[in-house]
Amino acid sequence: MKKEKENEEVAPLPLKKRICICGCGHEFQPGRRNQKYYNSIHANFGYNHNQRKKRDKNKNELFKVISKNDRILEKHYNSRIRGEKALVTFTVIRSEGFDNTVFTGREKIDEEIYFTFYNYAYRMYEMNGYKIVEIKKII
Repeated sequence: MKKEKENEEVAPLPLKKRICICGCGHEFQPGRRNQKYYNSIHANFGYNHNQRKKRDKNKNELFKVISKNDRILEKHYNSRIRGEKALVTFTVIRSEGFDNTVFTGREKIDEEIYFTFYNYAYRMYEMNGYKIVEIKKII
């Protein structure tokens, strides 16, 4: 009898007891080292009621700016297309919130350097005292 009680007090695994991360506060003995929840019911509750993924705020802000720039270029490309490219003044797209300091990459197209986004690319040059933006679709 005494041996049975001693065996019950000793944890069967070398892993420490943990507290379920679903928020219930239940302490349990994990069956494997990556077990975070007491059982599947607690895992489902934790998945549906807790924040699923920590997001990087700065990364999200960059993606928002890149997406917005791509949408602005798409709008002007579709409204002013002449052949393969569209031309618009920089002041027009700048007034819509275009940020020319953020882009996904640089690509050489037709011997010219273009700044790329998801689906569109642009390059700027000066003509008659105006900054002209040339927009091309890359996908």
